[in-house]
Amino acid sequence: MRCKPLLIFYGDPDGDSRRCKEVKLYNSGVCVAFNKTAWADGSNLKDWVKKQYAVASPYFEREKESRFLYLDIFAPQMTKTLQSEFKKLNCTTLYISGGCTSFVQVLDVSLNKFLKDLVAQAASDHADKYYEKYEAGGFSVGDRRVLLIEWVAIAWKRLHEEYKATIINIFR
Repeated sequence: MRCKPLLIFYGDPDGDSRRCKEVKLYNSGVCVAFNKTAWADGSNLKDWVKKQYAVASPYFEREKESRFLYLDIFAPQMTKTLQSEFKKLNCTTLYISGGCTSFVQVLDVSLNKFLKDLVAQAASDHADKYYEKYEAGGFSVGDRRVLLIEWVAIAWKRLHEEYKATIINIFR
C-alpha cells in the first residue's frame, strides 16, 4: 500500500468553515483534493507527486535508484512543472500512446475493476442498511463525501489484503 488513493471533489480548494469540520471525519487512508472541475489538474497532481509518490518507496531515495513511471497522455501530467518534480525524484517518465494503455498500465486493466467492485459493495451494503434515511434525504453532500472516502479506504485495504497475490503477479 505504497500510495494512498486520491479522490478529487468539486469545490473550492481552500474550503470553508463547514468543510473544516468535515475534513476531521475523513479516513486518513485516502488523500482528498478539491477544485472547481472535480478533475485532476496541475496543482493536485503536483501535490500527489510531492506528498504521495515521493514517499511511496523510500528504497529509491535511500539506494539512489532511479524510478520509471508510465503516464497517460493527459495535459496536466505533461507540464514542465510536474516534470521538474519527477526529475527531483530521479524519475523518468514515459507517455503511453493512445490505444496502448491496456498493454502497459496493468492497474487499469486488472486491479481497478476489483477496487471499483469493492467500493460498490461497500456503498450497496450501506444503502441497504440505511435505505429509509437515503429515501428521506438524510445524508448531506458532506455526509456522502465522508462515506465515499470511508468506502474507498475500506476497499483499498481489502484490495491489498485479498488480492495481494494478484497484485504481485500482474507486475511480474
